[in-house]
Amino acid sequence: MEKKIEHNFRNKLLLSLLIILAEISDSYGSSNTLFMLERTMDKNQIFYSVNLDEKNKLDDENPIDIHWLKRSNGNKVEPLTWIQNKFGYGLKFISKKADYALFQFASSNKRNFELKKDAKGQFKVYTNSEKGQIEVYRIFIHNNGGTFLAPKISAIDIYGKNPTTGETVVESMKF
Repeated sequence: MEKKIEHNFRNKLLLSLLIILAEISDSYGSSNTLFMLERTMDKNQIFYSVNLDEKNKLDDENPIDIHWLKRSNGNKVEPLTWIQNKFGYGLKFISKKADYALFQFASSNKRNFELKKDAKGQFKVYTNSEKGQIEVYRIFIHNNGGTFLAPKISAIDIYGKNPTTGETVVESMKF
């Protein structure tokens, strides 16, 4: 009897874990995910995903969808707040076309990013680094205190790969 209860408990636990993994995968594991942003402050992540219309072209109004994966809150998926979108992690689009967008982060105009198709026809985000153009897949912000509206950023790491060679590139910008 005890083994049967233990077996049922194990099966329920395994099923629960599979459901959680499926929910997490749905939130950021799709082919629409462009890159993610992480910070030293917590384990929460921000995912940037391509937003396509019914014709498989970039959405005119909002080519990139942005959402939190709140790992500190049961892996809850949430949109950015108005302040986060306007002054922090949101995007400012400089140019938008059906298959191309040029943008910057709302918090900085020091670097441009391009949303465009790769050789396989998949949308990817690119930026220029010291080693040439790279395909961005992760950005990590090193925060050393400050306040909510004025954080102290010591560095930002951009993780990408060379689209020609596949070589991993990490560029660290110090502040």
